[in-house]
Amino acid sequence: MCAANKVFMGTLYHYSTWLVVALTWARLFTIKYPLSLGWCSDRVAIYVVTALGVAFITLSGMRVRYPGFEQDSVFEYEPCQINVSVSRGTSMNSAVFVYLTLSLWLPLTLILMGNLCLLTVVRRSVKTRSTLTAIRKKSLPPLDTFKLTRMLSLVSSAYLILLLPLGVAATLEIYWDVVIKKSPALEGPARLIYLNWVFGNETNLRASDNVTDTRTSDNVTDTRASGNVTDTRASGNVTDTRASGNVTNLRASDNVTDTRASDNVTNLRASGNVTDTRASDNVTNLRASGNVTDTRASGNVTDTRASGNVTDTKGL
Repeated sequence: MCAANKVFMGTLYHYSTWLVVALTWARLFTIKYPLSLGWCSDRVAIYVVTALGVAFITLSGMRVRYPGFEQDSVFEYEPCQINVSVSRGTSMNSAVFVYLTLSLWLPLTLILMGNLCLLTVVRRSVKTRSTLTAIRKKSLPPLDTFKLTRMLSLVSSAYLILLLPLGVAATLEIYWDVVIKKSPALEGPARLIYLNWVFGNETNLRASDNVTDTRTSDNVTDTRASGNVTDTRASGNVTDTRASGNVTNLRASDNVTDTRASDNVTNLRASGNVTDTRASDNVTNLRASGNVTDTRASGNVTDTRASGNVTDTKGL
């Protein structure tokens, strides 16, 4: 069912694109060569539409034969789980660019060229007709052919404008994924790296770099290979660390306030102040005027030296 849906949707997509191409060029030939197109009949049109259908069904089978490139965000769906022994190699790269060319850039180019030629032919016809009817007081009303041509030109032009952004996005992401060999992501830091590359703002950022919540003039430069930077703030104060937070080797007037729930404070030196440690807090090797106040619930105080003051220890 998944494979059938993949082929069906691909066929309809190509049909809608190439039918606009066929209508554009058929109208161009009709206007430019009105008397020499005896072969342009309903039977020929049926043959052309049938041949296009067979070709597009075959082309859409690439999505089944080469599962994987549909995972890119421009295609917006996951590949079918089919046992196919084709890796993402050279053949995969060729298939992606063939599909992109036939589905986007080739029809867009043909529609643009057809509309430009059609506009030139129509303007020339209108100029010739105005010259031939200049002797009349009133010009003749516009022909139905010109009205139909204008309508078809507007349809194909609108299709060209609406499809062009998809072509640009698909080309950029497939180039990023196939040529540069990086997988574009839908969200997260990897998506930000891709967007920086698209808009030319890439500054030595590499895959899997996570930069989260940097505040107040924090500079993060050249983060590489899974470098994680989390919540860095100016004048680093550590306050209210809870749930097994470990603070080790704080020196030179570091302030630690309200550490709770099995917080370990080790080797505090040079005027380190520890206040209100609760619930099995361990304070070890406090030196040089270390003050420990109001330790409760199995607080262990070991080896306090050099004027260490211990006050109001409870629950021992």
